[in-house]
Amino acid sequence: MNNWLFIILIIFFYSCMPTVEENDVYLVNDQIMLKKTDRPYSGKVIVRFANGKTASMSTFKNGYRLGDWYIKGLADEIVQEGRYIGCPTELEQFAKKRFNVKRCSVSLWKEGTKSFVTLYLAEIDQREVSNFDGELVLNHFLKEYNRDISEIYITNKDSIIFHKIYN
Repeated sequence: MNNWLFIILIIFFYSCMPTVEENDVYLVNDQIMLKKTDRPYSGKVIVRFANGKTASMSTFKNGYRLGDWYIKGLADEIVQEGRYIGCPTELEQFAKKRFNVKRCSVSLWKEGTKSFVTLYLAEIDQREVSNFDGELVLNHFLKEYNRDISEIYITNKDSIIFHKIYN
């Protein structure tokens, strides 16, 4: 009985989450803001193809990606899907201390038969990029997710300044 109650509560939680279209939000310094309030947005954002069908959905909390997401193809098939899990405490502390990172996020996702872990490090001091040791981060923090492919993005403001894929 407890399992059914838990499932019902999860369904209720997700059905009550607000949903907006992409033109209802805007991006500032890697944070999604709701246009009508100019405040960080929590809920789902839907992006649509020109024909009106859903192209993608992402979940946000306080303006940052956190939760489920997917990308669909033109035939309405799921091409990629995953979940933003935030940033594990140990990794966040390391990134802030070693590279002066303001925020980090991890996404666990799949495309076809391949599984991925993607680490996003935001607002890193550009002088720190040359000191960035991706192999250290990969071996110490990302291996535990046991994915086929690992990748790291570093952003500053709304631009990608570093991207590397590890197999």
